[in-house]
Amino acid sequence: MQNDEKSKETGGFTIVWKIKNFEYCLQKNREPLKSPSFTVNHFAETKWHLLLYPGGVEDDTDIGFYLYREESKGAPEDITIDFELSIISEGESFTKIVDVQDHVFSDRHGYGISSFITRDGLFQDNRDILLPDDTFTVRCRMWYHEASSSTRKEGIINTRIGIEKGSFKWSIKDFSNLRVGQERSLSVESSLKEYPSMSLNLSLTGGYLHDRHVKIEISQINANRPNFAVFKIHVLNCYGKVLEFIEDEHWFDKKDGLQVWELPSLITRERLISKPGIYLPKGVLTLKCDCVLSIGVEFEEIHYRECFADLDSESESEISNQTPDRERWTRRLKGNEHAPFNFKRYGDRKSAQKQFPSRQDLSEVPQSFRSDIQSLYKDQVLPDFNLKVGVQTFPVHKAILSARSPVFKAMFSNDMLEQGGNFTDVLDLDSETMHRFLIFVYTDITEENLDWSALSKLYFAADKYEVLSLKQRCSEFLKMRLCPDNVCDVLTLADMHQDDHLKSAVKDFLLQHDRIIFHSEEWKKLEKVDQDLAFETMRELYLKKLSLQQF
Repeated sequence: MQNDEKSKETGGFTIVWKIKNFEYCLQKNREPLKSPSFTVNHFAETKWHLLLYPGGVEDDTDIGFYLYREESKGAPEDITIDFELSIISEGESFTKIVDVQDHVFSDRHGYGISSFITRDGLFQDNRDILLPDDTFTVRCRMWYHEASSSTRKEGIINTRIGIEKGSFKWSIKDFSNLRVGQERSLSVESSLKEYPSMSLNLSLTGGYLHDRHVKIEISQINANRPNFAVFKIHVLNCYGKVLEFIEDEHWFDKKDGLQVWELPSLITRERLISKPGIYLPKGVLTLKCDCVLSIGVEFEEIHYRECFADLDSESESEISNQTPDRERWTRRLKGNEHAPFNFKRYGDRKSAQKQFPSRQDLSEVPQSFRSDIQSLYKDQVLPDFNLKVGVQTFPVHKAILSARSPVFKAMFSNDMLEQGGNFTDVLDLDSETMHRFLIFVYTDITEENLDWSALSKLYFAADKYEVLSLKQRCSEFLKMRLCPDNVCDVLTLADMHQDDHLKSAVKDFLLQHDRIIFHSEEWKKLEKVDQDLAFETMRELYLKKLSLQQF
């Protein structure tokens, strides 16, 4: 960490506050997140705490940061100090430093800045730097010129906001026949009876003169504690790709009765029924719902120590280990204060630190290791799940599929299997494609001599299960195998899977062979099947060719 002149002075006090999952604080506008109290003995036995305003003090787009003096019996009525507020960013450097000189603090008096940092600046523009590991770290340094000790005191506060994360699919059957005034509902039950269940309600708004929009409301009944929810809802096409999505957040109050949260408009019915085969296969609308629910502070602790070396040069673990038990203060929530949703738990639990190889160390995988892993699949060694493709069953291992595919990981982690048990039916892949897909999952190896048809099917599987390395490899193979006979099929494939890189390569190929391709039967067929794609492509190529001629 950096040093400045004040760090060399004596009689100071430094407190560092680390808040895990700060983004999901329950506090609204003008509501503070309060740190544990700390007493600074050599500041005339005065007691203090820090205040952060995640929802702002005056403007809800800003985050406020304050130092607050609590009532301290036997302490002077007024105390004059210098103090400094700052953010500790990734790499242990300081940003956004606010310096206050000679401020007089009386009992129950706070002072700071209402616009310490903007919410967008923290959560979006500088997220990677200011929220490493989803943790917001701030620091307050204080100097009292009449301090009774020349030794600097320091401490670290750890606060964790408890969150639950979940992901599930919602299939709305017979959506094509849904009318205005009708409603489809889905209940999301909590894991504990004391927490309110949530209901998702889907309906249509609009009428004959306007497009009918898909509306989703989320409701709670008899919430016995405040909670904060973030929902992201995706519309999926028949290939499992996202067509549209909405994201919103809401605070539910502690309140008897019904609370309803209406999300922004999702998509129009007219758009969905324009391509029913892609957007509404068999009349079913498929939504993917990701949600995060916050229950507020679930853990806090503070460590004190006297400073014989500069705090800036030591890690938190070193400070913690040097702190005597009598100087350690810890508060945990009671045993019945758990997160409400029965989703996978994402809370942090302290455990022994484990060292893992870096990406560089894993760059070269020995053949023996590949062979051993492949044998698990080939010889069906201790499988714990089955993928059924037609009449063929593929015994597999959940751990390996979860490590390679976020789709399988979500499926196994969140109980998303429709059939339940230890198998699932895969309806949109053939057995040969599934075998090639699993060979890659277990070995990271693909056949290089696949024909166009087999390659496109494998590309579909890679995209469906979000195995990006396989998708990229298939994309490269497809680019190398482009020819006038298959270019229209590859263009359609890239468009359906929203693969801009593959689509760009196809358009470059079209530009080089436009006279042949635009007069071909394949292109005429594309113009009939997908007029929008054909028109968009021709327009783009025309403008590109025009610009090249002008240049």
